Amino acid sequence: MGHATALTPTLGPTIRGLADLAPRTLGLMHGPAYTGDCAGALRELAAAYEERLEAEGERLRGQG
Repeated sequence: MGHATALTPTLGPTIRGLADLAPRTLGLMHGPAYTGDCAGALRELAAAYEERLEAEGERLRGQG
């Protein structure tokens, strides 16, 4: 799960930039549109991706 997303250091800031636009509705790829705290949801998504990026970096550093 999540392997189709490019996990890069710029992903979190990019998603936060979208949150800064204060969207009221998010159009999801294979699901219904989301209305609610869209900016908050995007910020949580950015944080989750940053946690995954850090965990993957730690995993790779441990292989050295």
